[in-house]
Amino acid sequence: MPIDYSKFDKIVDSDDEDEPPTKLDFRDFFPSSAREMDEDEEEPESPRIALARSAGLTSTEKATGTKNTAADVSMLPPASLERFNELSDGSADLVQGEDTLELISVTKATLQSSLSDIQDDATGAISILFPFARALKKGLSETPKPVAFAKEQAPELVGELIRSADAMARVEADLAVELCEVLKLMTVKCKPQEVYTFLLEALCRRELSMSLRPAGIRYLQRVLLSMEEPKRNVFLSACFPSLLKRCLAEQIPADVLPDYLEALRSLAVAVLPRQEDIDQAAEEQMPAPFMTQSMVSAFLFKILAKALPTAYPIIGLTTDSQDDPVQGGPSNPEQKEAPFPSTSSQRRVIARHPSSGLSEKTITALCYLARDAAAAAPRGLLTLLEEMDTADPTGDGGGDLELSPLALASFVVLLELPGCWDKLHPQVLPIMLSPARRLNILMRACYILASQTTEASPQVVSIGEQDEGEEGAGAPSRLTPQWRLRAFLLLVTSGLGTIRIAIDQNSEFPRSLSGLHCRWQPVRTFRSMLEALASEPDIDRSARGSLFRSISEAMRSFDWKPRFQLYLEIIQKCRVDSIIGAVVTLFKDDWWRRVQALQPNEQKQEVNEELERLIDILKATLSGDVQIVDGMDTLTAALNILRLVSLAKCPAALPLRTALRGGSAGRLDLEKLLNGVSQQIDFELRLLDSPESDRTGESLAELALEAMANQQGGAGPRGQHGDIQAIKRERITMVAHLVARVREVFTPSET
Repeated sequence: MPIDYSKFDKIVDSDDEDEPPTKLDFRDFFPSSAREMDEDEEEPESPRIALARSAGLTSTEKATGTKNTAADVSMLPPASLERFNELSDGSADLVQGEDTLELISVTKATLQSSLSDIQDDATGAISILFPFARALKKGLSETPKPVAFAKEQAPELVGELIRSADAMARVEADLAVELCEVLKLMTVKCKPQEVYTFLLEALCRRELSMSLRPAGIRYLQRVLLSMEEPKRNVFLSACFPSLLKRCLAEQIPADVLPDYLEALRSLAVAVLPRQEDIDQAAEEQMPAPFMTQSMVSAFLFKILAKALPTAYPIIGLTTDSQDDPVQGGPSNPEQKEAPFPSTSSQRRVIARHPSSGLSEKTITALCYLARDAAAAAPRGLLTLLEEMDTADPTGDGGGDLELSPLALASFVVLLELPGCWDKLHPQVLPIMLSPARRLNILMRACYILASQTTEASPQVVSIGEQDEGEEGAGAPSRLTPQWRLRAFLLLVTSGLGTIRIAIDQNSEFPRSLSGLHCRWQPVRTFRSMLEALASEPDIDRSARGSLFRSISEAMRSFDWKPRFQLYLEIIQKCRVDSIIGAVVTLFKDDWWRRVQALQPNEQKQEVNEELERLIDILKATLSGDVQIVDGMDTLTAALNILRLVSLAKCPAALPLRTALRGGSAGRLDLEKLLNGVSQQIDFELRLLDSPESDRTGESLAELALEAMANQQGGAGPRGQHGDIQAIKRERITMVAHLVARVREVFTPSET
């Protein structure tokens, strides 16, 4: 076909500068019919718009090629519950143009309104719910197949059906039976995945009240069991995490909690693969049954970790010698506390519980859940507990459906509670288990619990009474899980006694901090517990001292050589001054007792060994970046050891003093260490005397001193500032006096 060059006549050469170029008209490239189209004429509709328009036409409109006017649309049946009932029972068909979403929304609103007014107008609610239930029942029962509208739309109303059945159970039993029949038909006639989706949404979005959650979870179990097993396993991987994150993160009333735990336990156990399927999968090396088994076990264990603080709440620790009522404590003195046996002649450490007390029914439900969690685990309970992961004690185990260290530690806590052993049987530790292996489990659990912080463990809801000033009648008060307190109770109730038995039965146990007989890493465990003891606010003063003596007793159960290594590593790795000072004092007491018994003429090697240990402690405490105000406890404890050696008259004291004066053969330059402390004293004193504008910031110790000054009632900001400065100066001066007394004895010039 020849090219018509006339179309390009209006295009001007770009090199022609004599005449301005004419504007290009793109209509020249279209057919002549398009060029001749009037400017006011509408453009033809696109195929997409034409298809959408055709889909919205009725059969009559398609035949005529026209669409109804606004007057025709207004003649559509109004969206109402009555219209929903007509469509559900099959007595009417869905008219073209009806908005199904609007119809469902109106139906939901009508049902919710009738349920909210049921106490004032039960008759009105019954008159609304009876036709609704019968229409759905008739539509789902139709043979050979149910009414399409009822089958497709009933799952969306599963939350309202459960609420209605529960409300009618107390008002009209026959109607409640009708509603329950509808729910049963839905699991058979409707698509299970659709019912599952809307039911889980109702559970997670608070469409069901807390008292109805157990019923909703039981119905969820029925829906999941109606699925084929391969498809069900796919849904479980999303169902379990949703229940953990949403349904267990809200306020659970005390009277609902046992039923709640039982419903969750029943759901998990019901979807477990059969034992014959597991055996067959093991032979054929198929992983699916084992994955489901692992998911179920981890799900139940994590429920245990979430529910234990609520089922067995603790608000603090005290001792049995305190008879004064405790704020927030129980009002009945005869049942106010669960006693924990003392480790020696010291006072017993006891837990303070909320005033509502403890529920035996809740503890029983929790024990049954924990028992099934252990029974469902692919590995045996003893293996799980002996190999609790202590590398990441605050982790979630690697995922939502992985076994976390905290979940296993929670099982150990529950196992040691009075009366729980029988309920957990047979998922308990063997009676003939050696004390060393039992101690490994207990101390691993103590470390994991003591490592938990408020940030790592979110707040849980107490089942106790409402605190004063809290908004909302009947709203439970929020408490932290108090995992650290549970670690201390586990140590004093079970750990110390097991340590004594292990020492009596196995002489190898106290000789090493590692190995087959000591797999729980004592350095890390005791350091974590001491740091928790120093920072936990909900421990009374008497209980804090008793707990420190209990931890000290546990550390002193080791022989002297590993015990010294334990002290030294805690001193080197800990960053809490009060803890370092306390451990240095423990070392001083134990070390000096041995030094006093030494005879230098007969035990020169032993004297040298104790000298080396003293040098290691002095280097760990007096060298490096020394701070006076921030490290006063550490410095005071270390200088007191030197002062003790300088004043002692026992036979071994003289060679120790001589060695320290002479520089200990290059191992320790005491004069240099004391000079470093003196220089830091001078620096901090100058810092106190300098203008406030020259100071660069406040340390933790300075903030603590400010809090002390505030408690002492300083008058105004200037008065408080003066008190803080006075306290700092007093602390620095006390350390300076100790340094001066030590330098009087340990100077190179003395003979």
